[in-house]
Amino acid sequence: MFEKIKEKITSKNLLPLILFLVVLINFIPLIKVNILTKKSFSVELIPMIVAMGIECVILILYYLKKIKFTKEVIINFGVLLIVTIASFVIQAIAYKNNNYEVLDFANIACKFVNVILLFVLVLNTKVEEKYINTFMKGILYMGLIACLQNMILYFQDILGHFNLVKTTEKIYLCKSFFAHKNQFALFLFTSIIATIFLFQKENKTAYKVFLGIALVIFGLNLIVTFSRTGTAMSILFLVLWFLFTNKIKIKTKIILGIIAAVCGIACIAILNEVNPVLLKKLLRLESVKTFTGRTVFWDLAEKELMLSPANTIFGIGRFKAEELIAKYNVTQFHNTYVEFLVSGGIVELLYFIALYLIVIIKMIKSKMDRKYKSIYIAMFISYAIYMCFESLGRFSIGCSDTLCLIFFLTIPLLHANSCKKEEGVEESK
Repeated sequence: MFEKIKEKITSKNLLPLILFLVVLINFIPLIKVNILTKKSFSVELIPMIVAMGIECVILILYYLKKIKFTKEVIINFGVLLIVTIASFVIQAIAYKNNNYEVLDFANIACKFVNVILLFVLVLNTKVEEKYINTFMKGILYMGLIACLQNMILYFQDILGHFNLVKTTEKIYLCKSFFAHKNQFALFLFTSIIATIFLFQKENKTAYKVFLGIALVIFGLNLIVTFSRTGTAMSILFLVLWFLFTNKIKIKTKIILGIIAAVCGIACIAILNEVNPVLLKKLLRLESVKTFTGRTVFWDLAEKELMLSPANTIFGIGRFKAEELIAKYNVTQFHNTYVEFLVSGGIVELLYFIALYLIVIIKMIKSKMDRKYKSIYIAMFISYAIYMCFESLGRFSIGCSDTLCLIFFLTIPLLHANSCKKEEGVEESK
């Protein structure tokens, strides 16, 4: 009995479950401060550091006897080391000139550790393909719990948004136990992708019906967040997956596409007649030109980067850059590519884009079933556009960064490595 338990604990197939637990651990501080209130609380630095510390211990213990220093691992570690040293040198110069932010040193170290544990050491890691489901199921069930929490805490607000009840109290934007609506929308985006993944895997009709209901729940909760970006990117993902999948015939796609377009237009027309105020809240067309003020932040970043070639090539540091937008009471540039540029310049931007390209190329070249490739391709396209309007996956500390790093980089990489026939994959003991 003990031997079987030891076998399961030391098995490579445990990694997807560990990755979900890492995501959950990083979200616990956020859940703790937000679960019983409609107020928006961010997580303090100490709980984030503790969460990352636990994450590192778990992953290091897992990798301890499984690390293989292949040529690919060594080369990627070497490139990471060069990029990290360059970043530290730039910050050291800034420190000498008294133009620094101490947290930028910690941020560089966090990125270094995260890339090693969640990318470099996964480059030659394999599990049985079916165990990728473990991670996806974790995201699915966590998403449903978040939606249940959202509907309990914001039930009256949801009814108020749809004018189903009259209230003189302030109506809140739904965010479940997350710090804000955009963060909740991001998690719903990943939950929808996980649901489609499981839908392709499962053959039982009852479970597929359950997954269909889950999609409806995620969709309804996404709408009431009033996050245009999250809603638009989720729709884009579903449309792209629908177009790319080989499980639906072309004629059926055309018919279903026409039906969906007609229903969409009809819903907008009906909503405009019944509740034009709600439609205006959802679309907010007057703010589209400036992307809800985002262009102001992007202009500030561009001006700072253009001050010197050093700023353009190596950036000024993530936390130092926050000073540029502090007067607007925000801490993000709402654009991941801009975040990389101001944090580490062209060097960092190109490096992190290269990581995603490595994963995408590995996925495309792998023997992965086309039904999964279509999901990942749709996911990467919609996520790349999503990053144009939100600060996602900056490879640093925190729940959203950890979720994006694992969901959009580690899991696809692990899946690409593990898509050989299951009988050809041996469990590591």
